[in-house]
Amino acid sequence: MKIYPINRKKIMKLLRLFLSFGWEGEDRIFIDMIEQGIMPEKGAYLDVGAHHPFKASNTALLYMRGWSGINVDIINERLFKWFRRRDKFIYGYVMADVSYYFPNKLFTSDVDVAQDRLGKGWECSVTTGIPNIDPKQFKDYTLLCLDIDGGDYKVLRALMEVYQPPFICAENILEEQRTIDYYLESLNYKKCCQTLHNGIWKKN
Repeated sequence: MKIYPINRKKIMKLLRLFLSFGWEGEDRIFIDMIEQGIMPEKGAYLDVGAHHPFKASNTALLYMRGWSGINVDIINERLFKWFRRRDKFIYGYVMADVSYYFPNKLFTSDVDVAQDRLGKGWECSVTTGIPNIDPKQFKDYTLLCLDIDGGDYKVLRALMEVYQPPFICAENILEEQRTIDYYLESLNYKKCCQTLHNGIWKKN
């Protein structure tokens, strides 16, 4: 029986056709937008609330396609440095220095959101002294991905005052986040798609 050598490039190409790391397929939407010529073939992302290099990641598939960028979070720093070597990882929160973790439910830096959940009897662990990241350092990226479970609107406004990227993917389903839609419309962004939890916008 003849044994054919493994063509790694062809295998990776096939995997990219079917893979999705995003929680609700947001990364597949990005790929479709690239293939339709809406998004550029190569670009840079800023992923605030990146969480994990692959699990529920909206940027992992873009990384496999040749993109790179900056990931911001307070967990999985070592995993990002191992598996996303072209990327930069920044440990900390944008405009916050406290983390509230509600096991299997919520990970947030928003004090108001945390107090609301505590009032509902949710169990919580608190981490203080987390580096507070200045949003003024973030410029010249193609895609902003934002998912920090509370405080999203405040952080988005701070980032947009510095730089308005061509594309944005942000969670906009929580009550505290719904003003994001109106805010981005006021800045001449058009919504391209809405998943269950996230909106995707393009700058007109």
